[in-house]
Amino acid sequence: MKKRLAFTLAEVLITLGIVGVIAAMAVPMLITATQKKVAETKLKHFYSEINNVMRLSANDNGVDIDGWVVRNKNYNEAELRNLINTYFAPYLKIAYMKPVEKNPNSNAQCRMLVVLQNSTAFSIYVDANGGDIFFHPDPSKYDFANPRHSFAFQMTKTATDAGPGRLDNFNSVSFVQPYILNWDGTKNMLKNDSRFGCNRTSRSKQYCTKYIEMNDWKIPWDYPW
Repeated sequence: MKKRLAFTLAEVLITLGIVGVIAAMAVPMLITATQKKVAETKLKHFYSEINNVMRLSANDNGVDIDGWVVRNKNYNEAELRNLINTYFAPYLKIAYMKPVEKNPNSNAQCRMLVVLQNSTAFSIYVDANGGDIFFHPDPSKYDFANPRHSFAFQMTKTATDAGPGRLDNFNSVSFVQPYILNWDGTKNMLKNDSRFGCNRTSRSKQYCTKYIEMNDWKIPWDYPW
């Protein structure tokens, strides 16, 4: 009897089907992993750059960062533009800036989007507690409650309603830090808080940046990507 030297059509089709299923499962995972890596790199760069900018600006202007904003005040568009032009613009390569919709969880009067020439952006608003800065890896996507597109930081922040033991009773003076308003210092609160927690059901997810920082600036496996 002659040996069969080729696969049958049915065997080829079955093999291709298996390969297709594996590819359909693996490709999205690979794309997600690549997206996370890009976001991590851009996030670390922004964190370093914005702090260097603020230190240089504070030194050149002779004004400590805690004196950059007026307390217990919601900034409007003109006030935000003045803040950015005075303390940020001379040290950053800005492509343009524009007012964008305000965060529904904040009573801030205006939020300003600042698009940089390196194709990233940040947005800033100032309310009664101080300044909030969101980093956006993609300037065209700045959904503030989406932890894939917005990473929350704070500057010269004071928790006026913080209880005993809350870590941000001190101001984030002279630097930008991941958002920790009213945080009690536990990983559980970072993950599960109903308003700021880094989970799929929280309202604003602003603790996600701190959650990443505590994981050595790597996006954790349980991050709500």
